Amino acid sequence: MKIRIIRSEKEYGQYLDWADQMFDKRVAPDTIEGEQLQVVLLLIRDYEDKHYPVPKPDPIDAIRSKMQDLGLRNKDLVGQV
Repeated sequence: MKIRIIRSEKEYGQYLDWADQMFDKRVAPDTIEGEQLQVVLLLIRDYEDKHYPVPKPDPIDAIRSKMQDLGLRNKDLVGQV
């Protein structure tokens, strides 16, 4: 595989498929294919960061969600500071 910057959705999909194949083969990181996989993963991450940004959560909503996950209520936090 010739490794280059991802410029389209088609190339992005091809890189994802290739990376899946390498994972299925259980490629060792210290091999040529393993090093290529590491570079491809960096390119995939860069493409995703640019084209599929994940918005940061509202801090209050994040706290409320975590409290709900832990089964905590507001009164459980009183006096904890």
